[in-house]
Amino acid sequence: MKKFLLLLLFLIPNLVIAGASERMQECNNKADDKDTSVIEYTNDVIDCSMSELEYEDQRLNAHYKKLMGLLSDEKKILLRKEQRAWIKYRDKEALKFGEEYYPTLYKLMRANGQIGELTYHSTMTELTKKRADELQSNLVMGESKTVKLESSWKQKSGNGYRFTEQYGIQDVRRGDKQFVKRKNDEGRQYVARIDFTFSKKHGWKMYYTATLISDDEIILTIDEKEFVFYGDGIFNKQELTINNEIIKHLKSTKNDFYIQENHPNSDIQYSTAYRTVFKSEGLKNALEWVGK
Repeated sequence: MKKFLLLLLFLIPNLVIAGASERMQECNNKADDKDTSVIEYTNDVIDCSMSELEYEDQRLNAHYKKLMGLLSDEKKILLRKEQRAWIKYRDKEALKFGEEYYPTLYKLMRANGQIGELTYHSTMTELTKKRADELQSNLVMGESKTVKLESSWKQKSGNGYRFTEQYGIQDVRRGDKQFVKRKNDEGRQYVARIDFTFSKKHGWKMYYTATLISDDEIILTIDEKEFVFYGDGIFNKQELTINNEIIKHLKSTKNDFYIQENHPNSDIQYSTAYRTVFKSEGLKNALEWVGK
């Protein structure tokens, strides 16, 4: 009966179970081994989800606090704004059941019972985990001593996707000055990461993870040819759709290429640009592997 219930749970709209941690899977397995009713069992599963949410929330807060300690005052304001916007987004999405949004958890549970409550905690946990992972990734961006910089392209797979990634050294230009190496107050070099992935449904995607990008200009330059994108919201990780022309240039180039973020200001002395250089060696084979 419990396994049948679990099968039904997989079919519930926006309920997240795939990718559960080993810790949560172990908790759910213990609940499954108990000789209890379906209602008691569901309560146990909800408790597991709540414990997992508490764990991920603590991890998120720790990464957020540490990241705030690395940022300039200007970037702290941006991160605080981003975090507040994300909390509103998470809380709203967690109150969604199917295609309907509910104003409160109480009304969600009144309409959908225990399954509605389980959906709520499941969504809260998954979104909190993703945000904690993102903040952890941004900590790596700001502490390049923890990153092993290599010219090769790492080939990885997960969640049904193949992707290739590389870290690059980041430079900064403030006002009308020249580009210099971007380092924090402790002298640590900042880095950025670029990922390429492909799916038949969504085509080619480029993910760029670096500073707090808003809707400012992002320029990909390959052999002096520029491709211009714009950030989507105040996020460190930007998802950018790229076409076959860009892939063709990436596969054919023998030179380093770079991404530049432009953050203009009406007063040029407050304008900032970040530029990250990436190596092309091995990229052609990596992209062909991703596109298979």
